[in-house]
Amino acid sequence: MVPRPNYKRTTPVAILFPRFLREKWGVTATLVLLSAADVFARAGGGHSSGGHSSGGSHSSGGSHSFGSGSHSWSTSSHGGGGDGSLAGALVVLIVVAVFIYIIYRATRGAQAYLDSAALARSFPAGNPDLIGPGLQQLRQNDAAFDPGTFSARVRDGFTKLQRAWCEQSLTAVRPFISDGIHERFSLQFDEQRALGYRPVMENLRILDCSIAQVECGPVFDVITMRIAATAQDYRVSAETGRAIPGSEEEPAFAEYWSFIRARGGKTSGRTGLIEGNCPNCGAPIAMNQGAKCAYCQAVLRSGQYDWVLAEITQQEEWRPCATPPPGTQTFREGDPGFSLQDLEDTASVIFWRKAAADRLGKIDPLRKVATAGFCDRYSAALARHGGGSARGISCDCAVSAVDTLGVIPDAAEDRALVDVCWMGRGFEVDAAGGLRDLRGEMILRHSLFVLVRKAGATSAPENSISSAHCPNCGGAVMADTSNACEFCHTVLNDGTRRWVLGDILPSSSDEARALRAKAVAGSRRDAIQFQAIGSPARSGGTGALAWMISSVVSSGSASDESVLEMLRAAAGRNGISATRVDELIRSATAGQMDIPKPADSTEARAWLLEIAIAAQLTGGLSEKEAELIRTVGRSHGLAAADVDYVMSCARREAFQQATGRAKPA
Repeated sequence: MVPRPNYKRTTPVAILFPRFLREKWGVTATLVLLSAADVFARAGGGHSSGGHSSGGSHSSGGSHSFGSGSHSWSTSSHGGGGDGSLAGALVVLIVVAVFIYIIYRATRGAQAYLDSAALARSFPAGNPDLIGPGLQQLRQNDAAFDPGTFSARVRDGFTKLQRAWCEQSLTAVRPFISDGIHERFSLQFDEQRALGYRPVMENLRILDCSIAQVECGPVFDVITMRIAATAQDYRVSAETGRAIPGSEEEPAFAEYWSFIRARGGKTSGRTGLIEGNCPNCGAPIAMNQGAKCAYCQAVLRSGQYDWVLAEITQQEEWRPCATPPPGTQTFREGDPGFSLQDLEDTASVIFWRKAAADRLGKIDPLRKVATAGFCDRYSAALARHGGGSARGISCDCAVSAVDTLGVIPDAAEDRALVDVCWMGRGFEVDAAGGLRDLRGEMILRHSLFVLVRKAGATSAPENSISSAHCPNCGGAVMADTSNACEFCHTVLNDGTRRWVLGDILPSSSDEARALRAKAVAGSRRDAIQFQAIGSPARSGGTGALAWMISSVVSSGSASDESVLEMLRAAAGRNGISATRVDELIRSATAGQMDIPKPADSTEARAWLLEIAIAAQLTGGLSEKEAELIRTVGRSHGLAAADVDYVMSCARREAFQQATGRAKPA
């Protein structure tokens, strides 16, 4: 929960008649009150029967007279004076009621103004409440840490990594990237070569490099940097060197880079991993097979000595960290070294090894990171596609988000549920291993990776984010036919030392839904806080947008131009281009979108609440977004009043998250 913002002291007059009310009405507070009284005087003057002018004196049976010019009234002692007294009292009551109402509305208006300011402050990019407290805590533990110096180092690392990507070689950046990022890029390079192209980036210019969030956790400190840049980004044929038409990317982009360092780590005052030097002894890095400094034997990528890049997230997918996944806090009591960063880094490695196994038609890349049971089942599936027939696979993949949904402890083994949101295009692999592009749309998928570990096993923080190295001897784990370390022969896929893959399930399957429910049921927190645990809104902007697109396509309203306009507006708020929206619509229309779907209207309502809260926390819910939420709600059988109530709840919840205090109903 972020702390409550400090607002400036406001005078009572400004509260009753804030600037936006005075500017709107164009009058002072006194004139507002007088004008209100005058309006009701004229209205009151017109209550009697018979034709008359409401502005002048008149009489009705001699019982009552009212002069608007003097703002006074008089009653007679004859001819129905009781009615006149009652009418006069009624006028007084109306004036008093109006006065009270004006004060009430002005006060609520001022509070609404402050509430909007609070929500505007919660926008992730540069939000001081996501930076200040964590940065203060970090500097209490590490007084030498300087944000400006760190930003300059990240700029240097960003440039180096982009160059390494284009050169398809990670040698220059290997010291400061995690095993997960290293394997992901290495396997992508293999795929690029198989597809016959290489990436090119020209005229790279960094526009901004600033802190987006600082977290001080029990195992790692995490600094997330927002990097905005422009570049000419395209692909060229590996054979001819010519640009491949249609491969150009948007010239402007933004990414969120998350760096981790072991809790208690200190700034050394010397150059470190990004610069290619050992942060422990200062010597130039010449890493051996154990990823250790050749001079002082420090384990360089452990995060014990310097910041290591552990995750890269595109702007449209990044969300500030919120409530810990169900079961994780309780799980950490028995395993203090447990780290979400390490768990998700491992899942990322497994995803890309699975992609390589799909392309090669061999189980070898998964031998060391998946259980024997999974390897047997997957080997049998690959064998069924043998015999010279073509196999269909997804290739040219991109991972949008990797998110832990929960942890389920058990007597025999613990299970961790990690949702991987990814995209890929359809390819065929022939008997000789050649790839044929089916020229279809990019398919968006959510896969639930079920990672398992023996009950009672504990995490070793020094081995975190080192999934490509043996936890026993530190040797590099090679993708061969063995399930053991090549150096010390320790079995790596039995779950006794680290998390390994137990299963992969479609996130929309009944089995996946049951596992998510079990994770929630085992949590000490109120299960209602996790009712939207399967919502694609939790995986970032594309996940939420894809579900909304799928909903409007299935309801037949995707051809409505006003709906398309709402979808593009909502996407634009999350940095997603109109081209991407159209691509997702075509994918959904063609039935090529494999994403979770709510089981019923109750779950759909919970997912809409999650989306509305996210919108409120990123600058407020626009009218087009609100109307889109209503449209999606109707497609799932929700009444308009029900959806409006969801949006009202979303504003209160977002306000509480943004300020650290409950918003009055």
